[in-house]
Amino acid sequence: MSVSLPFRLAAAEVPLVLVPATINGRGPFHLSIDTGSGEAEPLLFRPLASALGLVLHEERDEPGVTSPVRVARTRLDRLDVGQIRLGGLDALVLDPVQLPPVTVSPDGILGYGFFRDYRMVIDYPAQVLEFTASLGANKSPGTPIELGSPKPFIILDVTVNDGVPRPFMLDTGASHTTISPALASELDLTLQPGEAIGVSGTLEAGAARIRRLAAAGMTEDDAEVAVIDLFGLVSEAAGRPIEGLLGYPFFRSCRLEIDYPARRLLLTPAAATRP
Repeated sequence: MSVSLPFRLAAAEVPLVLVPATINGRGPFHLSIDTGSGEAEPLLFRPLASALGLVLHEERDEPGVTSPVRVARTRLDRLDVGQIRLGGLDALVLDPVQLPPVTVSPDGILGYGFFRDYRMVIDYPAQVLEFTASLGANKSPGTPIELGSPKPFIILDVTVNDGVPRPFMLDTGASHTTISPALASELDLTLQPGEAIGVSGTLEAGAARIRRLAAAGMTEDDAEVAVIDLFGLVSEAAGRPIEGLLGYPFFRSCRLEIDYPARRLLLTPAAATRP
């Protein structure tokens, strides 16, 4: 199976990848494709769940980036994204995130559980999303990646300032590349006040510049990064220490290919993909 569909960004400053979807035959609604979500179930925000008349149950609080998040469960008869159709599936429902002004607001999030069986390509310059069959571990090109446990975040090595490789998480829901305060201190970075935007909302952060980042054969010079104290929670969810999140600025000019079954990641500059 091969599925190709256009996507749009929520806004230039809020680069969430949004795809049209229908739920229980209604829509389209805008769902964010987020590699930083390790949930097996789709996430829907409460206004959408209310508009669809969904019945909520199993309300509970779960740890969030800055504070506990109230989560409930519901059941969907059908979810359609392009030609991908899922029927009879559970979903999680939570409050919408607080974002700056956007052109299009996300109605929910599709994470690992949606694309885990595919080779997913996000062509940022062309704003096209593709889902195809895995090429297999022996044929899929690119850099080997690790999937965390219990949350299957994408973990890859990132070289900072030509030093030793560091374990970072790839997060398509992050507007900035982010590093831990410990790494910022080790690099002796000068911090300025700033903020970072993602599917968790807008967070206060330190802002700094790193001479060079390198990962999966790509480099970014004079990279602006956010410094946020969130990596204890991220590391616990990933099952191993994580020192940074690789966000949108690193791959915005690329074709990002993630072959989940083969555990491979390929970044190709946009110019290299043109005939």
